[in-house]
Amino acid sequence: MNTIISAAAASLSVVFFKALLSRKCNMYNIIDVFSVTNAMLSGLVSITAACNNVPPWAALIIGMVGSFLYCLACKIMRYFKIDDPLENT
Repeated sequence: MNTIISAAAASLSVVFFKALLSRKCNMYNIIDVFSVTNAMLSGLVSITAACNNVPPWAALIIGMVGSFLYCLACKIMRYFKIDDPLENT
């Protein structure tokens, strides 16, 4: 259950974090499917080590933190012009 909660929290929160970090907060933001799936993967990776030792509310927070770190890493890689084959923008 914690694995699913973390992945869902990461994939839902990436929509808000991407808009916040790119400073394009309007009602016409397009949800990027690649970002959602990559954030889901980052939520799964984030919860892997502590999956059976944390309560469900902590899994939610861990997924959100994993999603934020994914967005931050994408922004840093874009700043240093490092090519990432998984990011299309």
